[in-house]
Amino acid sequence: INAEYMGEIIIIVWGSNLMEVESREKGDSRLCSNLNYEEIFPGAEPNFNLVLPGDLITSEKGFIHGHGTFEKNGKIYASTIGTVEKTSKLILVNPIKCKYTGETGDIVIGRVVRLTNKKWKIDIQSYTEATLHLNSINIPSGAQRRKTEDDELNMRAFFTENDLISAEVHSVKSSNGTVNLHTRNLNYGQVIYHQYLK
Repeated sequence: INAEYMGEIIIIVWGSNLMEVESREKGDSRLCSNLNYEEIFPGAEPNFNLVLPGDLITSEKGFIHGHGTFEKNGKIYASTIGTVEKTSKLILVNPIKCKYTGETGDIVIGRVVRLTNKKWKIDIQSYTEATLHLNSINIPSGAQRRKTEDDELNMRAFFTENDLISAEVHSVKSSNGTVNLHTRNLNYGQVIYHQYLK
């Protein structure tokens, strides 16, 4: 499936067939296989080689699977979302680069970037750094109590720069998309044994 957003229209493509156009302005969606891509986007080059994990790329013999692909029973499949690139006999998938947009309840992994006034700034690969407030963490002892001035002075005892943490999205600011996190549950906190792949 290939979804392209241009202005107020989203085009959803299955394989090389134009299947659906959804108008965000009107909120309706209709089949439009009779429409031509060129009629909707004059001068735009259609890109129909988007694959999802598990999609079959080729069953032909003689190809070498590269980055973003895997081979099973002589067939090459995609292991990531992206676009297929064939160079001679090498097939690879270039991953789509996009930023995370948070939703309440999501569980995220992020890296502590810096400490500010009663807050940690966390890199979660979003458009802005996420915020973890001192009042939104679980104290290691498990005690449920109001955070004190001593806790504020010793924030690095909880999380410090470059720590990798797991947290839950508590809220997302509608004005700028800033994600507010919490680690009030014992399931969240610092990730100690990890291998961080970017």
